[in-house]
Amino acid sequence: MNINSENQICQNCHGEFIIEPEDFNFYEKIKVPLPTFCPECRIKVRLAALNHGVLFMSNCSKCKKEMPSMYQKNTDFIVYCTECYFKDDWDASSYQQDYDSSKNFFIQIYELIKKIPQLHIEHTNNNTEDIIFSNYVYRSKSVYLSYGVVRSENIFYSWGSHNLNKNCFDCMEFSENESCYEILDSNHNYGCLYLNRSINCLDSQYLFDCSNCTNCFMSSNLRNKSCVFKNIQYSREKYFELIEKENLKNFENRKKLEEEYVELSKNAIHKYTIVHSTINCTGDEIINSKNIKSGFSVQDSEDSAYIQITTNKIMNCMDMSLSGRAEFCYNLAVCGRGNYNALCSNNVGDTRDIFYCDSSNHIKDCFGCVGVKHKEFCILNKQYSKEEYFKLVEVIKKDMSQNPYIDSMGRKFSFGDFFPFDFSRFAYNQSMAYEMFTETESEIKKQGLSWISLNKGNHEHTCEFKEIQEDLKKDYQKIIESKFPCDNRGETHLCTKSFKITKSELDFYIKYNLPLPRKCPNCRYFKRKNKKLPWRLWHRTCMCDKANHEHSGKCKVEFETSYSPERTEKVYCDKCYKLEVY
Repeated sequence: MNINSENQICQNCHGEFIIEPEDFNFYEKIKVPLPTFCPECRIKVRLAALNHGVLFMSNCSKCKKEMPSMYQKNTDFIVYCTECYFKDDWDASSYQQDYDSSKNFFIQIYELIKKIPQLHIEHTNNNTEDIIFSNYVYRSKSVYLSYGVVRSENIFYSWGSHNLNKNCFDCMEFSENESCYEILDSNHNYGCLYLNRSINCLDSQYLFDCSNCTNCFMSSNLRNKSCVFKNIQYSREKYFELIEKENLKNFENRKKLEEEYVELSKNAIHKYTIVHSTINCTGDEIINSKNIKSGFSVQDSEDSAYIQITTNKIMNCMDMSLSGRAEFCYNLAVCGRGNYNALCSNNVGDTRDIFYCDSSNHIKDCFGCVGVKHKEFCILNKQYSKEEYFKLVEVIKKDMSQNPYIDSMGRKFSFGDFFPFDFSRFAYNQSMAYEMFTETESEIKKQGLSWISLNKGNHEHTCEFKEIQEDLKKDYQKIIESKFPCDNRGETHLCTKSFKITKSELDFYIKYNLPLPRKCPNCRYFKRKNKKLPWRLWHRTCMCDKANHEHSGKCKVEFETSYSPERTEKVYCDKCYKLEVY
């Protein structure tokens, strides 16, 4: 084990990053070389392989049925609908290739990927049939225009429904909520609208950083409160009298409240990080975990680093993006549960001792396999004996290290690196990497990354919002049958120009006194995403200067936080935050 940290220069962004002593220990255990990309660029490479929200209408390559798909009609890939993909009349093993030592390994596996049928959207066949225009959905039912949905029901226009959510609309990064709207980074809430970083709240609206609150409105930093209106305590009767005066059905009133909510959130006390029941963790939104370094949206995990969005227990892992249960894994993207010692793979589940596998499940001791199930000792989908397998694997590892893939920008991808940008199925601006690290078309092209023009269509609206009465019940059928114009009129990324209102959605708006939204679901998604803190940490000092907080002058406690130094929020250390809020 290296007892000293080591500074490295990232070959992608050319910034400096540090490899810590505990990182050396991990790399030695799993027998991979030191990374040459910084942690942030490693995320970028992984997410470039993921298209979760850019869907097209296409046709199944086999039965020709029309279907929503991650792939455009003119794609180079073979794309199957759900029914054809999960049939037993084809086998990915029949597409096997011999390893060619004269050709780069990454080129060979990409050639294999292009031969094998791809699933039109990523989901399991244990969902119900009412999963419509949604992607990355698992064990769920009734999901519409939503992405990253796990064990949930009746989810609309949302992303990151991690576990056991029900009847939620326009939400992001949430677990175990019911009947909620526009909630972000919030868990265990019921009947709530517009919540951010809040937990265990009931029948409340416009709350920032609140917990265990009932019937509270436009407030921040509340704990165990009821009937608080704009951070002032009222009697139950007075509270509901004030709520009635707000006329929440009116769009202009709601618009002003949203603006007020933005200012409320900025002026609230912000804890440097949100963690619950944790020991020795850095990052943000970490629950029931210990020894997590630079983790974001992590739960029930331990002894891991550089991980983002876990829906189950992660142990002794590094560089994981969107993963279920895993142990001793490295450089995985969008993987299901049950992976052990899986390295540099994409969209795999229930695997053990694998390298560079893609869209494969229930496999063991496989290298460079695509679309296979219940296999072991396979390389590029070809079956080998146990002895032949391990001998050839060592040859491939050596070849990958000695003859790395070099892209047009001179970036080298060798054994231990994730699949190169060049071999993503999707253009960079279709990928989740573009959403998390948004840059202009010219900036992306300068980095040698791919860009395609996304046809937004010519969706004409059939009804203006001014034609709809404030009491939505009076125009119920008209609303269901109409197409409404998006305020952004197609000028923003993925804006659809017009959109429809579903029956379930309209029923929810009526029940909770909400006006019709004025932006299409995609524009609402990006507006919501921009409120999220980035998957990045800055070293900062507590901003508290309160005289009664047990420090002289300004607090000198330092910490790592996702609040960048140029932000204006008041960011406090744990002690000052508790003294102020509790």
